[in-house]
Amino acid sequence: KAKELRRHIEPLITRAKKEMTLANRRLLLRRLMHKDDLDRLVEVAKKNEKRPGGYLRLTHMPTTRADNAPTMRVDIIES
Repeated sequence: KAKELRRHIEPLITRAKKEMTLANRRLLLRRLMHKDDLDRLVEVAKKNEKRPGGYLRLTHMPTTRADNAPTMRVDIIES
């Protein structure tokens, strides 16, 4: 599920890096649903302006105690 998240989030960050036209803003708002999330996404995109891709870091974490389900940690790389 975390790997699937990467497929959805990274194109949004790439689009936010481009010029923020009205069309881009509306498309991102349609996908995110909250203006606060869009503002955060634009901040992340500005910090990763020179990075060609790979904005998320997935780290394996210990399994849960209750049902031994695998877990992952998702970090946004801000360089």
